[in-house]
Amino acid sequence: MVLCSKILIPIARAQFYLGLMYRNGRGVPKDDAQAAKWYLKAAQSGNRTAEYNLALIYDDPKSTVCNQKQALVWYQDGAKNGDARAQVNLGRATPRVNSISAWNSPTDSECQKILYKRISGPR
Repeated sequence: MVLCSKILIPIARAQFYLGLMYRNGRGVPKDDAQAAKWYLKAAQSGNRTAEYNLALIYDDPKSTVCNQKQALVWYQDGAKNGDARAQVNLGRATPRVNSISAWNSPTDSECQKILYKRISGPR
């Protein structure tokens, strides 16, 4: 099993970089759908930065794959995994997604508490 985890890390990293290439149009045509596809694969393989970048694509109103509900899901995932950027963006997304019924689940409340503690904590 150790061999499997050593193999998955470089694969997730490669998938993440493919997502970056498609998102920015570096070496390939700019394509948000392809970027999201590769970020998703990397996120599912454990790449935390890919989770955040996937949320950013879904949160971008200019993106061809803009989807506020999916952005919220990936911000929450990143926030739960300790990504401070995801926690901040989750807090910013709150006013935009108050109408989403899933927002009031207990895990979302936990994310809000984590965000509040980070913002109001010792300076």
